Amino acid sequence: MAALSARLLALAGAALALSGCLSFARFDSPRTVPAGSREVLFAPSVYLGRSDGNAINTDVIIRNGVAGRADLGVRFNLLSGTADLKLQLVRASDPSRGVDLAVAPLVGYGSDTSWQGSSGSSDQDSWNWYVGLPVLVGINLGRYQLVVTPQLLYQRVAFLPDGIFDLGGTVAFGKVAGSGFAVYPVVAVWKALDARQPLTSLRGPGALAVQPALVFRWGP
Repeated sequence: MAALSARLLALAGAALALSGCLSFARFDSPRTVPAGSREVLFAPSVYLGRSDGNAINTDVIIRNGVAGRADLGVRFNLLSGTADLKLQLVRASDPSRGVDLAVAPLVGYGSDTSWQGSSGSSDQDSWNWYVGLPVLVGINLGRYQLVVTPQLLYQRVAFLPDGIFDLGGTVAFGKVAGSGFAVYPVVAVWKALDARQPLTSLRGPGALAVQPALVFRWGP
């Protein structure tokens, strides 16, 4: 327990030191943490395709099992904090094959530096709440899992009365679930859409944001 507490403190320090803004990528498996157990993920990442100059982020995620197919997660970095409830809807009877499926509705509060200074907004205006619905699909391939997570995230943005939608998804591959320590790659791709005209802005010329990451995971 002392070793885990020290590890969490070290990861929290790294997250605070290296964070840049709200993080879209999803780093976990649709398989929930067993009741009474804990999972810790540390995920440094970079941003590509952003015009705000932000280039690096670091997230710490802690998940605690609360039931057979449910766990609670908290996620934080310097500029945001998120809580979610993950519910596993489908669980393959054999963890080495088949498909797992979960949803994890989330709510959070933080700052996205993409909106600082836009249309006369101040840095304070970039701090707002957000909600999201990721759908986690895990394809079991022996010891490993391919996880594809489409996600819709709504952000309240001060200078846009209707806010924005972030629409995209994350792909992860490796030992994303199970016990023990693992390291695996993740990449997320998404686009910001004007909530007043999401279809028009989806077809528009705006750049896609890309967030590759390397996840360090300590399983239960």
